[in-house]
Amino acid sequence: MILSDKEIEKLLEEKQIDVSPLDINLVGPSGLDMRLGYQMRVFKEDSDVEHLNPFDPASEHATELVEPEDGRFIIEPGQVVLASTLERIELPEHLVARLESRSSLTRLGLVILGTSGSVEPGFRGHLTIPIINTGKLPILMYPEMCFCKLAFETMSTKAATPYYARESSKYVDQKGPVASRLHMEKKE
Repeated sequence: MILSDKEIEKLLEEKQIDVSPLDINLVGPSGLDMRLGYQMRVFKEDSDVEHLNPFDPASEHATELVEPEDGRFIIEPGQVVLASTLERIELPEHLVARLESRSSLTRLGLVILGTSGSVEPGFRGHLTIPIINTGKLPILMYPEMCFCKLAFETMSTKAATPYYARESSKYVDQKGPVASRLHMEKKE
């Protein structure tokens, strides 16, 4: 069941969903708009990495953090970037959040990539969100603009092992856009 604005506001007030900084005006009928942070992670043009190996920590060096230039980011056609939310979020053990694109940005060609759209119960930190410009023209993005939405769903029971308690959780308390940490799963 997707939570309504009344239920989201109640959970925010009770700090069951913790969002910082919180702007209550971002609560919509079926979710919470999230704003773009002040950094993105982009793939370097001059990287010496020949290919991306998910199990090689050196693949992290294929990306770099960038800050807005002239108060904005420019996402080129075909470019994949890792965006970060301005808000830090903490979910309780009985809720999952679904990440959704904003229709207005999708109409420009900006798409949130694939299955990165789930936030686990017990997650805490800033969200890293892969986005791609599928259009033919560069898209300008501005820090603090709403660029996606979280829809919250109630689980049948609390998670037995929430995200923050799992040994395999690689992104607990992440800040800013974080590159893949899949290499941390590799068994020697």
